[in-house]
Amino acid sequence: MYFSVMVKILLLQGTHGWTYHYSNKPVRWAKARSYCQSHHTDIVAIQNPEENAYLKNTLPGQGEHYWIGLKKINDKWTWIATHRPVENFTLNWAPGEPNDKRLTEHCVEMQSIRSEFAGKWNDESCKKRKRPLCFEASCNATSCSGHGECVETINNFKCSCSEGFYGSYCEHVVKCERLANPDRGVVNCSKPYGEFSYNSTCDFGCVEGYEMTGTSKLQCTSTMAWTAPAPECTVVNCFTLEISNLDFMNCSHPLDRFSYNSTCTFSCREGYVIHGSDRLQCLSSGKWTAHNPFCEVQVCEALAVPDHSTMRCFHPIEDFSYNSTCAFSCQEGFVLKGLDTLHCRVSGEWTAPAPTCEAVKCDELKISHSLLMNCQHPFRPFSYNSTCAFNCKDGFILHGSDRLECKASSNWTAEIPSCKAVQCPLLKSPESGIINCSHAFGDFSYSSTCDFSCSKGFVLNGSDRLQCQASRLWTQETPSCEAVTCTTPGKLKHGFKNCSHPIGPYSYNSTCDFDCVEGYMLNGSNRLRCGAFGQWTALEPSCEGNSPSLINCHTLFTCIVMYC
Repeated sequence: MYFSVMVKILLLQGTHGWTYHYSNKPVRWAKARSYCQSHHTDIVAIQNPEENAYLKNTLPGQGEHYWIGLKKINDKWTWIATHRPVENFTLNWAPGEPNDKRLTEHCVEMQSIRSEFAGKWNDESCKKRKRPLCFEASCNATSCSGHGECVETINNFKCSCSEGFYGSYCEHVVKCERLANPDRGVVNCSKPYGEFSYNSTCDFGCVEGYEMTGTSKLQCTSTMAWTAPAPECTVVNCFTLEISNLDFMNCSHPLDRFSYNSTCTFSCREGYVIHGSDRLQCLSSGKWTAHNPFCEVQVCEALAVPDHSTMRCFHPIEDFSYNSTCAFSCQEGFVLKGLDTLHCRVSGEWTAPAPTCEAVKCDELKISHSLLMNCQHPFRPFSYNSTCAFNCKDGFILHGSDRLECKASSNWTAEIPSCKAVQCPLLKSPESGIINCSHAFGDFSYSSTCDFSCSKGFVLNGSDRLQCQASRLWTQETPSCEAVTCTTPGKLKHGFKNCSHPIGPYSYNSTCDFDCVEGYMLNGSNRLRCGAFGQWTALEPSCEGNSPSLINCHTLFTCIVMYC
């Protein structure tokens, strides 16, 4: 605890001001401030030259030095109690001071009146021991109405009013001109010190579709003027819409031309279509609801030249667009299927589907079973430029052209050929025989067959069936019918025979008569005939002997034979 003498240097009746106190015990600067803060307000902060002069003349001492509240902080001399830098006090420093001689002289002492430099300041090391010089303030929070700084003065105090306030105790606030709502707008103000007074701020806004011209936020300054003129609300404008003179735009402007809530509808001239929305409205953002539309000519689907054709088009506006006309024709050998002229209509469609060129059609060729045909069809069956080659099956000969071609006239170059069967030599019935023929393709032609047979008493010599071949020859020689033969009768002993052969020796229908010489009698049939199966009608007879007296001549014929 310090033993100190506290001397009231100044206390005048009826006034308020700082009072100064000091201790007789030297201490370091930090201890000095701690002492002042514990017993009074703080270590002294000299605010003006008059206060410094007052202290110089009234402080007691015999060459004593006092710590004051001035200290170097961040290379700046600052009053610790008020946190203010030193201002306009250069004359208070002793000659050559401050000099920071030992680079540690960061605190300040005031010399007493009896020293050489009474009332002057000198920087010293804060560890040196000096007497504390304290002050006790009479200002409080309400001294300047809370809107200024209370400055302690000798015998008095005064108020240094904050910006925007005035009066002895800063009791009055600066006021600005009253603000009204702008047309088509609103204003919202904050009034910390009263309506339209200093530091009042007013925020302006516009109703939908209007935008602000000027500053949207104003503040009342200490000069009784707002930071800017009051703003205005003007209708939002969209950019001007344009369209070709040949097309149509109809607009409604309830507020101003091409401004908020303006609406425009669009349409195009015949043959043109609109690209984009046909109705636009100007929004509060200053933009239209869609991009500016435009009209383009109606376009039909591009036509390709059909195969085997030519196409000639006329485009008065653009290729394959409204009023374009295309004419079609086919190459030789082809016919047009569809309209020969198409027009692009306002609907964007052609008057008909695109035509095609089809190959000319010739009659379909139909062939007989004996005709072989091989055709090539470059376009479609049996049409222009189709070619057909012909030949015949075995046993047939081609009659006509072996190659036909379909021409642009829709006719073949010749009649369809035919196949005729080859002819074999004519066959006749064999003597004493029968022929029976079947003819598939004509008398005695390819595949004709002939069956042969013989009359009674005859047998077939050769094949009984012949067929006409592709070589024009029969499969065999023509057969013949030969008479059936019987065995040749032996010589009649003691007798004789007389044979007749109408066909051949001892053949069918041959007859043999038998008789015996005188004195013998015939034993068996006296006549044998050769039958159809090669057998005699009876066994050969024999002559058996008798006595000569018994030999008689039976017939004149017999007797003649006997004596001949």
